[in-house]
Amino acid sequence: MGDSTADLDRALRRAELMTIAPGTYITGEDWRELGPDRRYRLRVLAAVERVSSDPVVSHFSAASLWGMDVWGGWPTTVDVLAAPGRGRSSGSFRRHGTDAARHEVTRLGEILLTTPAQTVMDIATIVPFADAVVTADSALRARPDAGALVTREELQSAAERIEGTPGSRRAAAVAAFASSLAESPLESFSRVRMSEEGFPPPILQHPFVLQNGAVARVDFWWPDFGVIGEADGAGKYGDDSTARVAVLAEKRREDELRRTVDGFARWSHADALSRHRLVYILRNAGLVSGRRRAFP
Repeated sequence: MGDSTADLDRALRRAELMTIAPGTYITGEDWRELGPDRRYRLRVLAAVERVSSDPVVSHFSAASLWGMDVWGGWPTTVDVLAAPGRGRSSGSFRRHGTDAARHEVTRLGEILLTTPAQTVMDIATIVPFADAVVTADSALRARPDAGALVTREELQSAAERIEGTPGSRRAAAVAAFASSLAESPLESFSRVRMSEEGFPPPILQHPFVLQNGAVARVDFWWPDFGVIGEADGAGKYGDDSTARVAVLAEKRREDELRRTVDGFARWSHADALSRHRLVYILRNAGLVSGRRRAFP
């Protein structure tokens, strides 16, 4: 590829190389294979490596390093903590002024960053309630290769530590509402929308035994109404090579479940974003909504 400035510029124009941070590059092929979360994580790591100080990575950037979910996409800048009065953002960094006594900090390898519980609560102070629940649920959820990042008690302790600061009431409400049982961002977001629209709280991940003896766990179950709810998140059926088999298996599963209950609701990401559509889907399945709930 060559090593001159002209060669580098040519590779960047052709998308053979992609810029992660000034002076840090990745091949275009490798970049295109990465999802948005891994792309942002690389940007965070590259940006932190470039600074001579030891910044405390926080908010969305800490969430990416911990492997948490976010709703609405990743930012373009790297979040770091700054001493009070030194919270101005510049270049690749977004600086958050903070009282160090209110923040728990740890290390992940060589990187200094906020603890998982602190990270969730920091995000909860700056984003809408539903978005924050998505991140909180992901932190509480056990991962295939390890346990959960946080406990509810740790979230509540972190919420108490920032009490009285802007957004702290919302953070405390997130800590109380969060669940370890929501298995995807769409499930978490949907839980909030249901509660806001006055629908009764569902049982999460309830098991049903199918005729062949297999156990089918459903996203949402309302036993008083006999209604099952399923949220179809992106990528639920895998890649193209297995999608057809997975869709057919899911259809057979759904057909059998429908025969055992009174109502069945299924919705997509777009449905959850539209209050009217989600309400229609749930009511059409047989659910009844009551008094709406308002979150901070």
